[in-house]
Amino acid sequence: MVKHRTWPTLFDECKRIELSYLWKRYAMWMPQHRKMSLAWTCCGRPAGNIDLIIDTREMYIELDYRFGDEPRHYRVQLVSVPSNLGKGRIWYFLCPQTSKRCRILYGVEGWFFHRSAFRWCCYDRQTLSKQYRLLDYTIFPRQIEINEQLRKCRKTYRGKPTRRYQNLIRRLGKCDDMQRAISRSWAGLLQK
Repeated sequence: MVKHRTWPTLFDECKRIELSYLWKRYAMWMPQHRKMSLAWTCCGRPAGNIDLIIDTREMYIELDYRFGDEPRHYRVQLVSVPSNLGKGRIWYFLCPQTSKRCRILYGVEGWFFHRSAFRWCCYDRQTLSKQYRLLDYTIFPRQIEINEQLRKCRKTYRGKPTRRYQNLIRRLGKCDDMQRAISRSWAGLLQK
């Protein structure tokens, strides 16, 4: 009898098709019918490729590739909704499996679908225990990432701090609080 694997598939390691990449690279805001190809690499070696047909007039993307020896060919609809700012529209893929809107299609088990279509898949961070997550905050602090974002973001608008700036400051404070709590707990352990 075959033993099933016990580790999950990680979305961080999967091939994926991102709408933002296609939007920037292939000017999807213009009505067009275009054939193109995407290729993935792993450690400098080819890890797969896929042929796409983007049709923004009829609002679909056609995927054509091979998984093992099996050819796969199907369409993913494109949908757009009005922006909450009242300017323009926000584009999404419409997953053929779940009918959910998404901006990233993950390639798991040979299919490119919304992440909820796959069971036993998760992000790398979700596989860590609570203790390791806590250590992750101390050993690899998020402060570096937050400070990088702080340098790039706009701090004020019309004399008031922006929401993004306030959110980043709040996140930075949480990192500091967590590091203080961990250092207190370590000091308590060392005194015993």
